[in-house]
Amino acid sequence: MNSSDLSLAPTVGPLVRQGMTFGESLKGLATIGFSSVQLDGTLSGMRARELSDRDRKDLAATVGRHGMRVAGIDLFIPRIHFNDTAHQDRAMDAFVQTMSLSADLGRVPVSVAIDAEGVEGDVLKGMLETADRLGVGLAIHGEDKLKALVGLIEEEDLPMLGCGLDPAAVMAFGGDAVKWVQEHGKVLKVGRLSDLSTVAVEQAGPRRVAAGNQDGGLDVMGYRLGCDMASGRVGPVVLDLRQLENGLTGAKIGKANWEDAAIRL
Repeated sequence: MNSSDLSLAPTVGPLVRQGMTFGESLKGLATIGFSSVQLDGTLSGMRARELSDRDRKDLAATVGRHGMRVAGIDLFIPRIHFNDTAHQDRAMDAFVQTMSLSADLGRVPVSVAIDAEGVEGDVLKGMLETADRLGVGLAIHGEDKLKALVGLIEEEDLPMLGCGLDPAAVMAFGGDAVKWVQEHGKVLKVGRLSDLSTVAVEQAGPRRVAAGNQDGGLDVMGYRLGCDMASGRVGPVVLDLRQLENGLTGAKIGKANWEDAAIRL
């Protein structure tokens, strides 16, 4: 096996959106035993364009005071904005600024979603040139079009470029996250840990649940092994807390099930 980083970095954005302050979120996650976090570049206080040089240093210091480090940054703005003339300039500015923030925070990878089949050439070129200039890893999400995304990554063949993978999103589109990561580990840049319930609730369809939940569909042990063997992956695995009813509880459950999978391997 690779001696890869299989620690978890929970997404702090969902906790803030559930009413906690940034500091409270960090304290709660540190108490559970996490040593790194994934920032949300769309949240006030973490939006790169709003942060001065001093603010960026304060952001890193705040994380550090809780005994934690920044693992990466999510910039999940609607992917259609990168192709829509009404939003394209603002979307690209947010992207460039977030990549700059990443560089200031130690060149942690940035995760973004694009349409692998419909992204404009100039947009993709601008993204790749920015990543190359700043030396920042770029993890592109497109779980609904994984075949096209892999083709794009392989065609560009750049060291800073790779796929981001959200298992719950893969399952929502009828895919198998474990099989994918086993077959395409060389193009995986940032792996995430998430799960999707196999039980529909009041005809609402599957919902996100804590990773490894008894109703979840993810083979956590198989996915952990796949992430460990993924030669292109960098940094911790992102524990995705989006859309969970209680983020901190979901973080505890996900961490426990992830660590249990290591024991059973």
